Amino acid sequence: MVEYYVILRRAKRHAFKFAVTSLTPHLRCWARLALSTSALAFAFASPGWSANECGPDASGQGANDCGLFIPQINNGITYLNSDGITLDLNNSAATITRAAGGGIAAIDLRDTDTGTGDLIVNATDFDRMSNFQRGIFILKAGVSGDTSVTLNNGTIQTINGQTSSHGAAIYMAPTATGNASITVDGGTIITDGLNSAGLSINNAGQGNASIVINGGQIESRSTANPGAISMVTNLTSTASSSIVMNDGDVRTGIGSAGLNSGGIIARNLGLGTAHAEIHAGTVAVRGAGLSQGGGGRDAWLSLSSGVAAVIGSATIGATRPQNATNTSLASALMTGGHITVSGIRAVFWRL
Repeated sequence: MVEYYVILRRAKRHAFKFAVTSLTPHLRCWARLALSTSALAFAFASPGWSANECGPDASGQGANDCGLFIPQINNGITYLNSDGITLDLNNSAATITRAAGGGIAAIDLRDTDTGTGDLIVNATDFDRMSNFQRGIFILKAGVSGDTSVTLNNGTIQTINGQTSSHGAAIYMAPTATGNASITVDGGTIITDGLNSAGLSINNAGQGNASIVINGGQIESRSTANPGAISMVTNLTSTASSSIVMNDGDVRTGIGSAGLNSGGIIARNLGLGTAHAEIHAGTVAVRGAGLSQGGGGRDAWLSLSSGVAAVIGSATIGATRPQNATNTSLASALMTGGHITVSGIRAVFWRL
């Protein structure tokens, strides 16, 4: 029999002091990027590998078929300073592996603070992306334009033991106003590193952050290594953070204690809502470590939760920056699927 759950709670108000050193490790690496434009540029400075591997980035919003330029690229696909582009990877034989001197991501797509177009990666058919810190990475600094990643029919496996690795990640800088989204229809993502995630969105601008999982498998094999996490981290943003699972398999803590490795998490530190849903599929969390949120059950999160929707602070023994005036709702919905958790202080469901 399918059980139906609807949980709505209003987040309480709490004031917290902003300090990068107070953040949990997973967010700390993102927070440092937003401190200054110079720090951002330095953090993602490009080493000396070739770029535009799928053809020239034409002026304006263009589209490039990466399937025409493979089956094998050894140093990744890199587009920097784009003013808007769609990269389509649709070759079932495509393999992207990191060779000596290669980039940080199999597909690395970025613009500048003057960029106005959309940055889109449609990896709908490929064989494998391997030996990179990130499978797909998009950085949006431009004032306007959205970002999106679509995944299907392929395997992304990051470097074993690599800190801050992601199967697919989007970072929207504080200057950005657009929305960020990741959709997974199939395939496999494997990450194994501290402070990593299978899927990760950090919208530090003014737009929404949303993840939809329609199928496929996500495996997280290390500490502080959630399956999928959607975040709005701009304290003045009224945008929403959401994650919806319609099918698929998300498993964390595989082969390890999985400390602080939640299944699917939506988090909002601004003025908007946080919402998590599961309708089918499986979320299996093997982990431990209940966070000690600063004041109030609505601000608490077990980072080993199967499903979590969070407004405000959720840390281990420390506060996290949040907007103290947020009275928005954290909500969660379950109409089907399975959630299993195991391990010391692991939590089935958390708002």
